[in-house]
Amino acid sequence: MAGFGNRRAGGYVRSRGEGVSTLNVRLRAERRGARSRKLATAATVVTVMAIVAGLVGAGVTWSLRSLFSRNSRFEIVRLDVGGGSGELAAFLSRGKGIGPGANILGFSISRLRRDLMKDGPQFKDVSIQRKLPDTVVVHVVERVPIVRVIAPRRRLVADSDGKLFGMRPGSSTLPAITGCDENELVAGGELTALSSAALMVVDACQNPRYGLRIEAVDVSHGEYLRAQLADGRTVKLWWQGMGRNDADSKTAMETQLMKVARMLRTSQANGHGVFDATYGDMIVGQ
Repeated sequence: MAGFGNRRAGGYVRSRGEGVSTLNVRLRAERRGARSRKLATAATVVTVMAIVAGLVGAGVTWSLRSLFSRNSRFEIVRLDVGGGSGELAAFLSRGKGIGPGANILGFSISRLRRDLMKDGPQFKDVSIQRKLPDTVVVHVVERVPIVRVIAPRRRLVADSDGKLFGMRPGSSTLPAITGCDENELVAGGELTALSSAALMVVDACQNPRYGLRIEAVDVSHGEYLRAQLADGRTVKLWWQGMGRNDADSKTAMETQLMKVARMLRTSQANGHGVFDATYGDMIVGQ
């Protein structure tokens, strides 16, 4: 009789379709197992390679240290410091461990330069060289102060770029910028706004063509500068764009300074101690 499946005496006989299905399942399982074994093998190989690379790297590092970093043949014998004060060599030796007896390859040149520029705002530039086997050459270009910058509880100096740094020997005779906000006076910082304008005046008046010897510039008045001259006279200064550090402002300042210089050389200046140059083209003697 017809029925479901094939039966023989004693049991059920699988159809051809069921046999093929079972075979496919078995093949898929075997493929998955083979793939898992391949992945495990690859992971093992990668791990072994990483371990080997680490051991090789450690060996290379140890070899390099033994050959160079820990080799007494590469100890610093001479530290040649040029262009800076004598304090720099002591600072390198004490603060950075770079001096006679230290290993010449035991420090990073780029990091040392960055640290020196950060810790030494008086340095305009720093160059460092190794001369194997035993010499380190450090050359610094120091900033040249042209003005003292004075607040009630703080005193610094600045160069012509407006960079602030600590008082230097001989700087007590420099012209002064007074009336500054001491919160803005930080070594390594820069002069801004009216203080920057005062610096421009002091820097310009170093040129003898003006004949103006500045002793101090007071920036506390807010809207103008009050310049004290070496001959005792006072000049109130203002120009278009004052407080900006650009070419137009500089040109306007130079024009105003020349007008003041010419005025002070005329007979009209006789008998006056204060000259107000805040009116543009007009200068008023008081």
